[in-house]
Amino acid sequence: MKIETMYFYHLDELREDNNINIDDFIEDICSKRQYWRYKNGENICPQVRLSKFIERLELTNSEFLNYFYRKELNEFEELDKLYKYIQANEYKKAKIILDSFENVHLTGYETKSLYELCKLLFNNTFSKRTIEQKIRNYATFIDYPGVLQKSYYSFRDIVLLVEIAAFEAKQNRYDAVNRLYEILKEDITYVSGNSRFYMPTVFVTVVKIYGSSGDIQKALDLSQEGIQYSKYVQDSRALPNLYHLSAISKYKLGKAESEYQSDIAHCIFSALVSHSVDVYQTYVKLIHKVFGYTEEDIKNFVLDAFPSKT
Repeated sequence: MKIETMYFYHLDELREDNNINIDDFIEDICSKRQYWRYKNGENICPQVRLSKFIERLELTNSEFLNYFYRKELNEFEELDKLYKYIQANEYKKAKIILDSFENVHLTGYETKSLYELCKLLFNNTFSKRTIEQKIRNYATFIDYPGVLQKSYYSFRDIVLLVEIAAFEAKQNRYDAVNRLYEILKEDITYVSGNSRFYMPTVFVTVVKIYGSSGDIQKALDLSQEGIQYSKYVQDSRALPNLYHLSAISKYKLGKAESEYQSDIAHCIFSALVSHSVDVYQTYVKLIHKVFGYTEEDIKNFVLDAFPSKT
């Protein structure tokens, strides 16, 4: 949908919010038939007429644009919550937000695209479909396996490739995850305006798939790449997980103990800085289970790695 049409649709919503009937709103500006053509996108409303409509709402052009983009931001924030609830398997919370968007005209292309993605994820995640049916639903949405040949990937492509990769791994199939490895490791464009802060979790998922499949070197390579990426975009939420996965990979590859102890220290330190005490305790337990280190050992690793910050 063209931005001019989205502006006009928002204009009409503001008209309704202000209880102005169409006949009064269009008087001396245009015909009712022309008004509906503007709203349906058949014609583009000239800026001069758009300004007259905005004046009739007793707004300036700047105020109108401010309302428009604030609405788009609010929509995105709600859809962002919806996406996270789905990823966390929070059915009830996700359903409430999804239902709230029913019959809502979304302001921008990005929010509309994210909404369609969330609907698909919700329906697949909370259904009793077979793995093959779920893969097929996702594949249809992004033209898989044809999407593997693309040179540019949107957030939607990446999210659904990750979903497909996780399902395929259960069947010992790795086409999707191998393409994700190439995307994350090589110079392939995959970051859009609203996606860069989701990418660290993509690294985590792909690393886990390689770790489970026994390809430990790739798991280590991507965990290191994910750590650098998280630092680059200044998003520390996935760092404890990535450092933990890096430590496990180094341990399994027989690296020097000092190398994975350093990762353990960074894992715990980043958990303390950017997460809760519960998250810290979770990683302490995981590290003890894998490596056998006590909480006292782990605290000493942190003290040695960050003497000036502890």
